[in-house]
Amino acid sequence: MGLRKGLVFGVTILLASSLLAQVNKRQAQLITLVGDDYYELEQYRNALYYYQGAFKENPEYVKAQFQMAQCYRKLEQYDSAKHHYQLIIENDQDFRYPLARYELAYLLIDEQENAEAIKHLKAFRSLLEEHEQNDLKRFSKYYEQAKTELKNLGAFE
Repeated sequence: MGLRKGLVFGVTILLASSLLAQVNKRQAQLITLVGDDYYELEQYRNALYYYQGAFKENPEYVKAQFQMAQCYRKLEQYDSAKHHYQLIIENDQDFRYPLARYELAYLLIDEQENAEAIKHLKAFRSLLEEHEQNDLKRFSKYYEQAKTELKNLGAFE
């Protein structure tokens, strides 16, 4: 009987933690929606507050992290923006948010770190090609701008 109670208790704990994770994910999504409203109104400090809250609620929620980086960029807090773009890339989430590489590249160009910027622009274009996203209307402008920038930097093959 003791083994059975222990098993039931273990399963209960597992289910409870799974439900809590689901709640945290949903809360993070809802908090992000408020941030999105502020972002659209160009109230980046307010938007950042909500994105930070969503990220705290669910650190695996990449949209919140990407939007935090975007807010930091708009607020000219470039080191913080770079940090979050790099985390997205390091955690192999750039296939979901390819613009993290694109935005990071332009921050690097502004800092005269052209070699590193070239690496990210090439990776951005390759990523879109691999996932066949370069034809999507949403990314085509960025895809072409990356090509132009690579030409300007003398790095387009």
